[in-house]
Amino acid sequence: GLTGPNVLATRGALHRLRAEDTAAAGERQRMRFAHLPGPLVGVLIGGSTRQFELTPATTRQFAGQLLACASETGSSLAVTVSRRTGPEATALLAEAITGAGHFFWDGEGENPYPAILGLAQRLIVTGDSASMVSEAASTGKPILIAHLGHYGHRLERFHQALRDEGVTRPFPGPWSDAAYTPVNDTPLVAASIRTLLAERGIGKHAGHGR
Repeated sequence: GLTGPNVLATRGALHRLRAEDTAAAGERQRMRFAHLPGPLVGVLIGGSTRQFELTPATTRQFAGQLLACASETGSSLAVTVSRRTGPEATALLAEAITGAGHFFWDGEGENPYPAILGLAQRLIVTGDSASMVSEAASTGKPILIAHLGHYGHRLERFHQALRDEGVTRPFPGPWSDAAYTPVNDTPLVAASIRTLLAERGIGKHAGHGR
């Protein structure tokens, strides 16, 4: 809702992930998922926020929905959690997911997050993190968003905008393979900042770095 000559509005959160980085991570870690049958569905799980608490009951319900989705579609799940997931919810998810023969990152070895984005054919993301959703949306792959509670008006507006664009759909629900423009405004913002700096005679060599 902000406008002005020094305001840059973005579709999603800015992040460091690039398509070449996730592709390289996927190739490097491909064997970690080679035993999983069927199409790979990446699941990115956040956790509690100031507006939302990831309770054990919600966690169990979500785990059941994930397993039902995998069974109905003949897919395999590659699940990773975040620090906000918390030890209790992480333990409940690990028991449910690994017990059903899917991949669950237990914190050991290389972080599979970028590899999952690179290898998965489809993605399921919890709606508590604009960053995770934006990183998933930068892939151009089909995305379902799990709304496990109310995340506050700002995030709700963010999700509504992505649904209106056809970038995401609610989980559980049918997938859509319709193409959408990947959400990644980081290069555009970086270019705009360089232009503004150049106009002020600052950072003449800014374009030489990454």
